[in-house]
Amino acid sequence: MGLPHMVLQLVMSCVQFVHYQICINGELTETFATKNGIRQWDPLSLYLFVLCIDKLSHTIFDTINRVVWKPMKSSQSGLVVSHLFFVDDLVLVAETSPQQAKIMKDYLKDAAQEISNICGSPLTDNLGKYLGVPLLHYGPNKATFNSLLDKVHRRLVGWKGKLFSLAGRAILIKAVTASIPIYPMQTTKLLASVCKELDKLNRNFFWGGNEKKNKIHLCLWNLACRPKSKGGLGFKQTTHMN
Repeated sequence: MGLPHMVLQLVMSCVQFVHYQICINGELTETFATKNGIRQWDPLSLYLFVLCIDKLSHTIFDTINRVVWKPMKSSQSGLVVSHLFFVDDLVLVAETSPQQAKIMKDYLKDAAQEISNICGSPLTDNLGKYLGVPLLHYGPNKATFNSLLDKVHRRLVGWKGKLFSLAGRAILIKAVTASIPIYPMQTTKLLASVCKELDKLNRNFFWGGNEKKNKIHLCLWNLACRPKSKGGLGFKQTTHMN
């Protein structure tokens, strides 16, 4: 990138040793360290992103000049398009062929490795979550949705099961816990085992059971999930929503 070593050290110190203060009633609290470095919308994160895509852009142009990467043309004498960069995303363009796909993948790996060597940051396949949804590079397993199961479980444990009436528990399930999985379902198909576990949590909570003791279920859950017009209670099965 052509940056002096001192600049790289200053940037990495800002990323690795992050401390914040909170202003409460006009007074600053004591400084405290963060667990995951700079926050997502920190101004520094945008500058780091610009540096990274600038390096990637130069790498792409270099491969095009060596006639390795073959970009697309809008027409025979039109604009040549190889990549488009946005604020937090990018689009790579090349001829449609297995060879070009392999070249694109290889140079992305090389660019990532070079940036990692310069900045001293390790490579990772785990990109965490984006807008609350896991970014997956592989087939999901049950552990992928542990956070979803925990979120539903936290809404059902404790005093709610003891103090709520049967009607109150039904309203909580319909209004809260049954709607929690809808957002991740928009981008990821939940596993059948996860859907069954979510239905089990709602079912046991409705009939008054808990982790230590199950109570008698007065009817099958399939019957309870029928519309009220057909004699059911109007619950929604997670499997049918998925």
